[in-house]
Amino acid sequence: GNPTLYSGDELGSTGFEYATKNITLQNRSYLHNEWVDKHSPDRRRFVVENNNNLRKIMYQRRRSELQALNDGAIFPLKLQEGNYGINDEKVVIPTILRENTAGYMTISLLNVSGLEKVHEPDAELIPNKVTLNQIDLSVDERKRHALTVGLPAGLPLNTIFFDSNRDNSDMKHIYVVEKNDKNQYCIKHRIKDTDGHYKEAPIEITGNTMILYHDPKRKIENLSFKGRKFLYNPQFKNFGTVQNNLYTAKKEAVCGEKLSLVSR
Repeated sequence: GNPTLYSGDELGSTGFEYATKNITLQNRSYLHNEWVDKHSPDRRRFVVENNNNLRKIMYQRRRSELQALNDGAIFPLKLQEGNYGINDEKVVIPTILRENTAGYMTISLLNVSGLEKVHEPDAELIPNKVTLNQIDLSVDERKRHALTVGLPAGLPLNTIFFDSNRDNSDMKHIYVVEKNDKNQYCIKHRIKDTDGHYKEAPIEITGNTMILYHDPKRKIENLSFKGRKFLYNPQFKNFGTVQNNLYTAKKEAVCGEKLSLVSR
């Protein structure tokens, strides 16, 4: 599931532009930089658009608040239940949480709606707008999973996440760790109204991927939910928000278990 670029992908090379003796690699030995050169007569607009899109995606991993995308331990979450379209068609959203040693966290939600329509050679994936009521952090109890899916002890309540595609300077949109009606840990979207209170709203995924992030260095003022204020006071200031909770949730100690952070 890790993103992979083969040399030439960023320039729109398919491997079948020219015949070669190597039927596996085809023409990948030659990179057509003239296709994106603004001074070249062979410049191709659709290749430039593809190149710009890939650069925008790769730039996300250079942002300091998204550093967990590069070096974070991976924790798969449950498939989230979403809806899209006028008929409220159902779709499941694969979701991955990452946390690095500095306490930065990201949550990636992969919008696979419309994927069934891209089997034709010229088809393009155009994702639908998907809405979710929450991001479920509870453990998937289905026996088919060999590893733990979900977080046995959740995350510290009131931990704040932000949408990487928004300007979050005004903190109008926040994503907060709460407990739902089933007393399970989840993340809900809240929008600040004119009175300064945060009211619950659906989570909307409009593109291929939605990335939420938690910045442990960002200071959060006291927030008000429906007139009730709470003090933002994370229970864990250092690395191990997820990992420490996992250890706490386990009753039986296993020799050497803390040597592996990603085996869970």
